[in-house]
Amino acid sequence: MQIKVSTKYLKTSSKKMQPIVSLIKGKKVEEAINQLKFLPKKGGRFLLKSLESGVANARHNFNLPSQDLIVKEVLIGEGPMLKRWTPKALGSATPFRKRTSHLTIILETKPGIEIKKEIVKKEKVEELPIVEEVKKETKVVKEEKLKKPEEPEISKRVFDVRRVASGRHKQNLDRLRRKEKGGIIGRIFRRKAGDK
Repeated sequence: MQIKVSTKYLKTSSKKMQPIVSLIKGKKVEEAINQLKFLPKKGGRFLLKSLESGVANARHNFNLPSQDLIVKEVLIGEGPMLKRWTPKALGSATPFRKRTSHLTIILETKPGIEIKKEIVKKEKVEELPIVEEVKKETKVVKEEKLKKPEEPEISKRVFDVRRVASGRHKQNLDRLRRKEKGGIIGRIFRRKAGDK
């Protein structure tokens, strides 16, 4: 039985992941997890997380304990590359590539272990007979919901005269009149002392 786990767009290059992958290929899952836990490399964390996910899938879907699993294969592929620029001397710039990678782990059961898949039988739910009283109550509630309460009329009194439709186009005239006179700034900071 094979269990596949795939993780995409890891923020590290496949070249950096390759030496870490060779550490866990063909080992028991528990040994591989212990190896990755104490590995001081960034790629080790990605591998550990994916491996633990695969073990959880095996336990949940097929009732397989982690002692019965072996890391059969680990595949590393190149993902999309982000091209960025870094500044250099004399106003120039050089490109650099932020590489990503795709990871696929294939777990396999030890030879001689059979998988017992449980078949869950769905029980039929018996429908309870609906009582006529309940139906009547729902009708009464629906009728009450349909009746809308009367809303009080809101007076249409205008608080600001300029907001009345007839004078609405004159709203901005106050600001224009203030600017024409020059405002406070014009009175305090004058270019020439003699101007008024």
